[in-house]
Amino acid sequence: MKKWGKITGWAILGTTLFIGGMLTNGYSEVFKGSKKNNQKYPHHIGYLDPSNPDMDKEFRRCNPDVLPYGFYSSAFKYAFKNNPTQFKESIIPRFNKESTFSDSGFLGIRFLIDCKGNIGDYEINELNLDYKKTDFEKDMVDGLLHLCLNKEHWKGSKNVDTYMYLILKIENGQILEIIP
Repeated sequence: MKKWGKITGWAILGTTLFIGGMLTNGYSEVFKGSKKNNQKYPHHIGYLDPSNPDMDKEFRRCNPDVLPYGFYSSAFKYAFKNNPTQFKESIIPRFNKESTFSDSGFLGIRFLIDCKGNIGDYEINELNLDYKKTDFEKDMVDGLLHLCLNKEHWKGSKNVDTYMYLILKIENGQILEIIP
């Protein structure tokens, strides 16, 4: 019986020390912040710089102190006015029919949708098919931005901004796929 008492005692002591250490570390990280990490990484994942361009002149962050909804991409189902399939069916044929471009690669577009459905703080990333940074024809990128970031496709949330991203796979100037 003494053996089980010792084992139980050590287990309780170990658990108490573990929880105490976690709480102390958690308190330090949450309430005091990690100065080292805040200096090296001043922004959260998915951060979009407010100095990035806005598609709509009326774009205003609803609450800049609150992280946008879905900045881990969980909001894409709720960001579309209709649904992702209708969005793709609207964009792909419209662009491909008019396209005279020959670029191939991936065009990434990240942006915010404010409470009123205005688009802003967008940024683009252009990659070739080998995932190396490249520059597509400016007219093609501008045309895709105006098609994809058109206010007719997006809806705002009640009182929080929504984070959204799109990746367009392009081959010989034709959109093959839009993700998500």
